[in-house]
Amino acid sequence: MSNSHRIVVLLTACVNPNGMSKTVLQDVELRRKQYVNALNFYLQETSLPICFVENTGFDMSCEFHSYIDSGRLEYLCFKGNNYDKSLGKGYGEAVIILYTTENSVFLKRCKYLIKVTGRVIVPAIEKIANSLTLKLPNVFRSDLLSQDFVRSVVFVAAPLTLERMLSSRIGDFIEDEGGLFENILAQELITHKEVIILPFFQTVKIIGIFATKNTPYMNIPSIITLRDNLFFLCDLEKSRGRILSALFIKIFYYLTLIYPFR
Repeated sequence: MSNSHRIVVLLTACVNPNGMSKTVLQDVELRRKQYVNALNFYLQETSLPICFVENTGFDMSCEFHSYIDSGRLEYLCFKGNNYDKSLGKGYGEAVIILYTTENSVFLKRCKYLIKVTGRVIVPAIEKIANSLTLKLPNVFRSDLLSQDFVRSVVFVAAPLTLERMLSSRIGDFIEDEGGLFENILAQELITHKEVIILPFFQTVKIIGIFATKNTPYMNIPSIITLRDNLFFLCDLEKSRGRILSALFIKIFYYLTLIYPFR
């Protein structure tokens, strides 16, 4: 495996939500511009291989043919948004990822994917890709984790592990019944003890618009992210029977409460 494809950025896209529930940002042209802007950032400002996957049949690949021809960009487009919208966009996100793990050449040969919501820019993405933690096997990383929630705007996962987790729960992604993508992913991570969960211990800066409310993404202070993730790791280690490890994490957590971290 070449180093250039050890880590692949997976940009998930839905240009035309077509009345998707709980999605205020419905303007197709505005969404298209946001996807193009973000994709240009990753192509022009990073050296990472990019897999862009769009699920409404909206093909913009002609705008990026030079990157596709050079092998830097893999552009996949399919019609996967024609489902009952009451299932919610989390179902659509899972379908995109599963389609990609089945059809992407890039993902079939990479060790890790960095999944990013395709309309947003993550300035520190190369730092994430170059982390020494990704030399370990079967790592999962996100900046906000709890027993029942994982922020899914940007996360790192091994493709085969992610595929197994999502495919086994695809029938549970029903937004009206509480089956959110972020909730189900968290539940699966807790049960898959072979996965090494290593949170980002500071908030990942995200530049872009939160489609659910059509407002800019909030960047939570890193000290809050650190404390929340330590609290989560403590509970996780206890649930996996690693009491001594949980104790050390809890001590570190209490130190963050009394020490004026910035």
